[in-house]
Amino acid sequence: MLEGEYHIVVSAWIRNSEGMIFVQKRHTLKPHPNLWKCPGGSILERESSFDGIIREVEEEIGINLRGA
Repeated sequence: MLEGEYHIVVSAWIRNSEGMIFVQKRHTLKPHPNLWKCPGGSILERESSFDGIIREVEEEIGINLRGA
Protein backbone atom coordinates (compact mmCIF):
# COMPACT_ATOMS: atom_id res chain seq x y z
CA MET A 1 0.00 0.00 0.00
CA LEU A 2 1.09 3.53 -0.66
CA GLU A 3 1.49 6.19 2.00
CA GLY A 4 -1.90 7.74 2.76
CA GLU A 5 -3.84 4.65 1.71
CA TYR A 6 -5.65 2.52 4.24
CA HIS A 7 -7.39 -0.82 4.45
CA ILE A 8 -10.31 -1.46 6.80
CA VAL A 9 -10.86 -4.91 8.28
CA VAL A 10 -13.87 -5.80 10.43
CA SER A 11 -14.44 -8.64 12.88
CA ALA A 12 -17.69 -9.92 14.42
CA TRP A 13 -17.64 -11.23 17.97
CA ILE A 14 -20.85 -13.25 18.15
CA ARG A 15 -21.81 -14.31 21.68
CA ASN A 16 -24.57 -16.68 22.76
CA SER A 17 -26.75 -16.40 25.86
CA GLU A 18 -24.15 -18.34 27.88
CA GLY A 19 -21.41 -15.87 26.94
CA MET A 20 -19.63 -18.30 24.60
CA ILE A 21 -17.99 -16.64 21.56
CA PHE A 22 -18.41 -18.12 18.07
CA VAL A 23 -15.11 -18.89 16.31
CA GLN A 24 -14.36 -20.59 13.02
CA LYS A 25 -11.31 -22.35 11.65
CA ARG A 26 -9.50 -20.62 8.78
CA HIS A 27 -9.50 -22.37 5.41
CA THR A 28 -6.41 -24.45 4.63
CA LEU A 29 -5.69 -22.41 1.47
CA LYS A 30 -5.80 -18.99 3.19
CA PRO A 31 -2.94 -17.28 5.01
CA HIS A 32 -2.55 -18.67 8.56
CA PRO A 33 -4.45 -21.89 7.73
CA ASN A 34 -6.35 -23.84 10.39
CA LEU A 35 -6.14 -21.07 13.00
CA TRP A 36 -9.26 -20.10 14.92
CA LYS A 37 -10.82 -16.67 14.28
CA CYS A 38 -14.03 -14.70 14.54
CA PRO A 39 -15.89 -14.06 11.25
CA GLY A 40 -14.81 -10.93 9.39
CA GLY A 41 -12.76 -9.51 6.59
CA SER A 42 -12.10 -6.45 4.47
CA ILE A 43 -14.83 -3.97 3.70
CA LEU A 44 -15.45 -2.81 0.15
CA GLU A 45 -14.87 0.67 -1.24
CA ARG A 46 -17.68 3.02 -0.13
CA GLU A 47 -19.06 0.37 2.26
CA SER A 48 -19.55 1.26 5.92
CA SER A 49 -17.90 -0.94 8.53
CA PHE A 50 -21.41 -1.93 9.73
CA ASP A 51 -22.55 -2.99 6.25
CA GLY A 52 -19.22 -4.72 5.70
CA ILE A 53 -19.46 -6.91 8.78
CA ILE A 54 -23.08 -7.80 8.02
CA ARG A 55 -21.97 -8.92 4.53
CA GLU A 56 -18.89 -10.78 5.78
CA VAL A 57 -20.86 -12.74 8.40
CA GLU A 58 -23.40 -13.81 5.80
CA GLU A 59 -20.66 -14.77 3.30
CA GLU A 60 -18.58 -16.70 5.80
CA ILE A 61 -21.12 -18.47 7.99
CA GLY A 62 -24.48 -17.94 6.26
CA ILE A 63 -26.14 -15.95 9.04
CA ASN A 64 -28.19 -12.91 8.00
CA LEU A 65 -27.80 -10.46 10.89
CA ARG A 66 -30.34 -8.06 9.37
CA GLY A 67 -33.04 -10.67 9.97
CA ALA A 68 -34.56 -10.90 6.46
